[in-house]
Amino acid sequence: MSHAPHSKHPALGRLASLCRRAHGILAGYYDLSPEEPDFDAYLLSPREVFGNGGAVLLEEDEDETGEGGGALSLGLCFGTGLADGLLRAEGATLQTVAVVAEETSHFLTLAEAARRDVGVSRLELETLGEIDRFLALLHWNQNTPVSARSLCDAMFEGHRFAPGAQLALYVEAEARAFLHLRRAFADVWENRAIDTQRINSEASRYLRDVRENMLRASPARRRAA
Repeated sequence: MSHAPHSKHPALGRLASLCRRAHGILAGYYDLSPEEPDFDAYLLSPREVFGNGGAVLLEEDEDETGEGGGALSLGLCFGTGLADGLLRAEGATLQTVAVVAEETSHFLTLAEAARRDVGVSRLELETLGEIDRFLALLHWNQNTPVSARSLCDAMFEGHRFAPGAQLALYVEAEARAFLHLRRAFADVWENRAIDTQRINSEASRYLRDVRENMLRASPARRRAA
């Protein structure tokens, strides 16, 4: 897989650092390779169109015949609103952490799907993004007591999504993520505060299976879906 074209922006270094930290947390839960992606190379210069959000950009290079089917270029891009805010602030806000964690999740999932030559549905991608956003927020400030239930309630309450064609998909992804997190952290769900300096082993086992099941299907079945 080739790297996306890279250009400099003052916030890219900080964004790469946040991506690396999010990757470290997710790697602990999913037993990912300790060799982290080179986020400095994959990060694209922020774009105004993404505002305070972000996106993973995919481009399939042309093969020798001039058609698709060549190497897959993967780029991670955040909005200028988010990047400029990061430059002005002394540290990342929880909203920035949430956005970076979710897009890092999308990036890692798509990269793994490409490596295995399988597809992944948009619903699965968004479900994992919601789960991984929770995991990053849970462990980001390790000295701050937090409960799994209260964090889930704070994350998923209210109407976070703008009306549109994708609303039903996001709502379904959120519902599935909540159900998986409720099961994953069942043993500590009601605890007032859990140890955020350690990976919860029961949650890790459950969530590894969830992620693996999403990436296990054969290419033929995925592409026919």
